[in-house]
Amino acid sequence: MGKICGLDGNISIVPAIYIGIVFTGLCLWVEMAAMQDVSATKTTIIYGLEPLCGATFAWFLLRERWGINRYIRVVLVLRESLIVQLHGALSSTSVQRMKEVLRKDTTC
Repeated sequence: MGKICGLDGNISIVPAIYIGIVFTGLCLWVEMAAMQDVSATKTTIIYGLEPLCGATFAWFLLRERWGINRYIRVVLVLRESLIVQLHGALSSTSVQRMKEVLRKDTTC
């Protein structure tokens, strides 16, 4: 079986495949099932904050160091998340207008 070279060169690929399929697949399946009960706006916020949560856990649990670039990205992600939360989803009239414009553009 193939090997993934780690620091000691003895890491088997089987655990990596297992973790990738079981944990990543299971988490994505749970996320997809949960999205059926959540609005598109909230789903966007959750997925937008996912990298921020990962970086925060790495900082907290693994003592990863952040540079100025990381802090700037954190501020930008939080700012965009707040904008989405404050403005919310498009109103139904805006959606209807967009659909009408799209229908006009596609008809010849």
